[in-house]
Amino acid sequence: GYVGMSKIIKKLEVLNAEEYRQAITDYNLPNSIDFGGSVDAMDAILRTAYTQNYNMGISGGTEAGRYRLSVGYLKQEGIIKKSGFDKLTTNLNGGWKFLESRRLGLDYNIIVAQTIEDIAPVSNDAGFTGSIVGQALQWNPTRPLTVKRTNGTDSMVILRGSTTINPLAMSEAYDDNSKVTSIVASVAPYFKITDYLEYKLLYSINYSTGIRRSQVASFINLENIIDRGVGYVGSNELITQQITNTLNFNKKLNPNLNLNAVIGYEYLKFDYKGTNVAASDFGN
Repeated sequence: GYVGMSKIIKKLEVLNAEEYRQAITDYNLPNSIDFGGSVDAMDAILRTAYTQNYNMGISGGTEAGRYRLSVGYLKQEGIIKKSGFDKLTTNLNGGWKFLESRRLGLDYNIIVAQTIEDIAPVSNDAGFTGSIVGQALQWNPTRPLTVKRTNGTDSMVILRGSTTINPLAMSEAYDDNSKVTSIVASVAPYFKITDYLEYKLLYSINYSTGIRRSQVASFINLENIIDRGVGYVGSNELITQQITNTLNFNKKLNPNLNLNAVIGYEYLKFDYKGTNVAASDFGN
């Protein structure tokens, strides 16, 4: 197992609050764009992210067969707040031989995995309002991201009527989570009819199902979102099955000639189902 940490390696250089105020003076800009604060919007959405990874395995066997069982767990935080990835994996595989002649055998393999992901609002096609990174780069460093309420709690600054988005508020308003579970399994019995003729049956199945839920709260000042909100749920299921029958002939006819032939039949079946639902105009 191991534990690690990660941070952003380099940030784009933008004006801090004092440099911004100096630019207002240098370029004779209106003092009204100085809001008296000092914030680093990029720092507000970033964090030191920790990663944990653990793996354990056990294996054994005899002349008649062998097995291996392994389990792995990965928990990885993203450097952007509210982003991360969890994965749990289990794998069991092996093979056994039966009868005194060991002509009858069975191979098997099963992998079960589940991933849970928290997705940050980062995009290459978010438009001029930007994804959360672009919003942080555009934020006026003299404008506070939060203000104190009369009861002492912090309230997000929302610029109603403006296309400038508070990145910290965007982080608070946005939730996007997905969970995917998959099972990949196969079983393959075989029988060695003679020393050079073998029949093998393979059955395998790949099953995966996933669900994704996302929402943007109605307080964020995005077009068609503010005072409305939006929610989305999508789910899908995929089942792939395969059956393969093969008869293998492999015989050395003389020191210079080896004959290898295969005849077989394969059947594949795919089933996919999916549902997507979106809605808006929530009470909260």
